Amino acid sequence: MKILISAILFTVVSTAFLGFIYPLAITGISQHVFPGQANGSIIRKDGVIIGSALIGQEFTNAHYFHGRPSAVDYNAGNSGGYNFGPLNDAFRAQVSDRIAAIRREEMLSSNGAVSADRVLASASGLDPHISMDAACEQSMRIARTRNMTTEYIRSIIDSNAERRYILFGEMFVNVLKLNLALDLPVTNR
Repeated sequence: MKILISAILFTVVSTAFLGFIYPLAITGISQHVFPGQANGSIIRKDGVIIGSALIGQEFTNAHYFHGRPSAVDYNAGNSGGYNFGPLNDAFRAQVSDRIAAIRREEMLSSNGAVSADRVLASASGLDPHISMDAACEQSMRIARTRNMTTEYIRSIIDSNAERRYILFGEMFVNVLKLNLALDLPVTNR
């Protein structure tokens, strides 16, 4: 009987601590230390929520930067990848089709290089970032469709560049933030 009472008491205390006290403490601390991240890194425009800096969105308009492909159509409730191997025929055909479409859209030569993150989906299907190469690859199209200079578009890319790890790692850009920067009033083209 003593063991049963100890087991019940342990279960109650563990449930109270691990199920209520600890999560509330961590939530409270994160709300004070990292309020933006704790609330989903929400991005607003004119007071309206337009997305999260943590979840990619599909941009198809030629006036905007396009992100990585998504196996789940950017549905955060259904995160996941293709799970195709590199020798899978369907995967190879899909990548070839994407490369051809990007070459047409960006007006690249038939053997022009295309950034890998423009044709390969991330493991989650929700990656909100693209590499600097992928952003620069799109700069001519955006400059042309917005009647701006390529140098101006590249300056927007550079001003929105982030480093994966504070001092180390490759540079990348958040596609939503980059597209918001494109829509800011232009003072000097």
